[in-house]
Formats: sequence, C-alpha cells, structure tokens
Amino acid sequence: PEERFLFLTVDRTLSRLDLITGEMTTLSAREEAVVGSDGLYFHEGSLVVVRPRLGGVSQLFLNEAMDAVVDYRELVYDHPDFAYPTTGVVVGDELVFVATSYADVPRTPGAEEQHRDVRIHRVGLKGR
Repeated sequence: PEERFLFLTVDRTLSRLDLITGEMTTLSAREEAVVGSDGLYFHEGSLVVVRPRLGGVSQLFLNEAMDAVVDYRELVYDHPDFAYPTTGVVVGDELVFVATSYADVPRTPGAEEQHRDVRIHRVGLKGR
C-alpha cells in the first residue's frame, strides 16, 4: 500500500524486494501456490498469480508484515477456455487476463487455423 515493496517470482519461490533498503526476502509459501507463475499482481494485502502451465489463477494472502503467505485460494482452475492463460491487469476487485494466449504453441507461418480467437476472462478477487 505504501509502494515500499516489489513482489516477484524467482524460479520456484516468491520474493519481496524492499525498495528503501534493497533487501530481498524469500517469502514463506507452499511451492504449489507459486510455481509456474506468469503474472503477479498485488491486491489488498494479497498477491494474485496467473499460472499458465497449471491452467489457473490463485490468490495468495499475505501476513501483515508481508513476508509470508498465510493462505491461498484457487480462483479459477482448468477452465475449458484456457490455453496457456497469462498476463492481465487488476481492475477494481477483478483480474482481467488473457485466457487463451497459446504462448506455449510454436507458430507456423501461414497456418490460419493454428490459433483460435484470443479470449479474455475476468475473475473476482477476494478481500482479506
């Protein structure tokens, strides 16, 4: 809330960079809550993670010190529209994201039927 921290995923961990001191902290979190993230967003004391390889969007709830994940929820998982869901943006209390990026499929020049239309999804975010 004070724009003091930058949260990021590094390999299979979640980290917090203190923008004032430069200190990097690895947050305590279950690996399955973080692994495979491609899109990380802050929302009211929580982090929202798009996980394309697992086909879902999760919300990780932080403790008050913002140095540990105390709970997490799958907001949407294995939706039939998903084809490598990826990047998005928080708008109010929703995450709007690309549900069908096909980023994991090599592109073949001239292949008209290769990728269906890109679909955008919204998912409601939960408060603390």
